[in-house]
Amino acid sequence: MEPRISIVTIATDDLDRAVRFYEAMGLKRHAGITDGVAFFQMGGVILGLFPRASAEEDSGIAFAAAPSAVYLAYN
Repeated sequence: MEPRISIVTIATDDLDRAVRFYEAMGLKRHAGITDGVAFFQMGGVILGLFPRASAEEDSGIAFAAAPSAVYLAYN
């Protein structure tokens, strides 16, 4: 296995606000996958934004109270 990070996921309480933030930084949202999630290609890494509730359900982990939670994936 090659040691690298391929996806950085941010679980956010306000998906639309987070998307606007990263788009304002110049990142381009993936146009084909937009239903309740946002992906941004950043070189060899993908930034994924998910609503907190969806991310908690998907991961099986209840995140601590914070504006957002970050988790990493290797695909």
